[in-house]
Amino acid sequence: KKISVKTGISVTAVKEYRETGGTLGTCAELADGSTLPFGLMVWSAGLAPVKFVNTLPFERNRGGRIIVDDYLRVPGTRGRIFAIGDCAATPTSQPPIASAAEQQGQYLADCFNMHYSSFDVTSESDVPLPGKV
Repeated sequence: KKISVKTGISVTAVKEYRETGGTLGTCAELADGSTLPFGLMVWSAGLAPVKFVNTLPFERNRGGRIIVDDYLRVPGTRGRIFAIGDCAATPTSQPPIASAAEQQGQYLADCFNMHYSSFDVTSESDVPLPGKV
């Protein structure tokens, strides 16, 4: 599988775009001016919400964390953007500690492997809710 690991570089934006032929895609714009197209991005950073989170057009709580649903999805993103750990405000108010972020990461890994892996990321459909994990 095509896995690209980037360290020591900031993500400045995440955007949808149309590829030649009209296929929908998503890419991250990086601080060095390069772009990284992706079907799934896992981004891990810091011990508190970082400045990047404040630049995103998502609803945040008073602590600056991105509000997510019970499935860790950011509302209004068609189920295509997730937030976990220190940058996420969950409905169950999980504490922003490493063990909670690890549990959230494992939950999403299970969802991606068991449910989302068959989803066509080039479709314009909302990502369906996962089944039981």
